[in-house]
Parts: sequence; C-alpha cells; structure tokens
Amino acid sequence: MQNKKILTLISLLTIIILMGAIVITGGAFQENEANNNTGDKSVLSNSTTESNFDVGEETIVIFSSLACSFCKDVEEWVEENKADEMLDLQIKEVSQNQQYADQLTQAAIDCGIDSRRVGVPFMYAHGECFIGKIDIIEYLQLQLSVEQSQENGAREELDTESSNEMETDNELKIQDENFIED
Repeated sequence: MQNKKILTLISLLTIIILMGAIVITGGAFQENEANNNTGDKSVLSNSTTESNFDVGEETIVIFSSLACSFCKDVEEWVEENKADEMLDLQIKEVSQNQQYADQLTQAAIDCGIDSRRVGVPFMYAHGECFIGKIDIIEYLQLQLSVEQSQENGAREELDTESSNEMETDNELKIQDENFIED
C-alpha cells in the first residue's frame, strides 16, 4: 500500500512538472510571436561569418507584404523621411514574388531564425536581421542620423577649406597691393 502511494505521488509530480514545462514553453512562443507582430524588439545578428544572402555590403533590404499593415507603416515612414533616397535601401514585396520570398527565407536562415517562423516586416541590414516595424524604424533613424552627420561634417570641412582659401586670397591681394604701393 505504501509503495502504491509513493508511485502515485511520483506520477502526479511528473505530470505537474511536464504540464508546467509545456505552459512555460508555449507562453514564451506566444510572447515571441506577439512581439514579431507588434514590432517589439527582435534584432538578430548573422551568426555565420559568410552570408548566403548576398545584397551587397551597404544595401539595406526590407521585406514587405501588401496585406501587412505594419509593412505599410514602415514603407510610409521610409517615404516620409526620404530614407530610400539617403540610404542604399530596397523594399521587396514577398507575397507576389517567389524570388523575394526565397531571399527572405535565406536572410532569416543566415541570421539563425527558423524560416517557418519568419514574418514581415523584416529587414536585413549589414549582416543583421530586424523583425517588426519598431526595430526597423529605429535602425533606419540611426542610419539616417549617421548619414546626416557625415554630410554635415563634409559640408563643414568644405566650408573650412573655402574659408581658408578666401583668407589666403585676401592675404595675397593685400601683399599685391603693398607691393604695388612700394
């Protein structure tokens, strides 16, 4: 009788532990899916040193779908902020183009993402993958600010060079005038 009680107790504890593990694992999966759909943080780096998805070093590719409202938000943001003009950026619509869908799958695999779990909007940039509109827009904002500061730095450098050239020209004119007066 005592052995039967112990065996029943062990069986119950095993069932409870297994159910708890299923609930915890299922909850994490659902939370990850919700994050992907709402655009919460999902940034994954390319874990391999060589990428099979070749878009070029400086190219940023956003994978999108016509039926995706978050994709539409990202595309509108890109247009409003002229990101497509300032950055080497491509938007690829995957729902009607199998080649683009295959590229999305390969980019996900390169970043270590289960290709059956990938969704849009999805961005592949410089060996990193970004899932969801929030992460994509944050990354693009950062890239635009870097681009603008580089442009401003180049402009300031040109202004400084022009100013120095004008000062040199003025000094030469003064020397010429002094030479003529002597």
